[in-house]
Amino acid sequence: MSREVAEQRRGFNPWAVPRDRAKGVSLFFDDLLDAKLREFKPRYAEAEGAFLGKFRHLHTDIYGNREFVEYLHNRGKFFDHEERRERDLILIDYYEVSYFTFSRLNA
Repeated sequence: MSREVAEQRRGFNPWAVPRDRAKGVSLFFDDLLDAKLREFKPRYAEAEGAFLGKFRHLHTDIYGNREFVEYLHNRGKFFDHEERRERDLILIDYYEVSYFTFSRLNA
């Protein structure tokens, strides 16, 4: 994916001055993160964007970094309302190699 496409998907403002182009944009591809979350955990029933809100409210210190790494290691939890219990939250399927596609970016 080219830089322009990535910036567009994240909501960069192409008409702003360079230092302001990324103001208020997401750190993630929100649509992709939500889609993968629901693919890996179909029982996740929170509203679209609820999980992204958790990421946006992580502290910007070592504790927030640790919490984010816990999510990346698939140690997060979510509440399953149907079964009334917590379930593991998988964000990245590290065992399915076909999900990882690498492409050379044109500079």
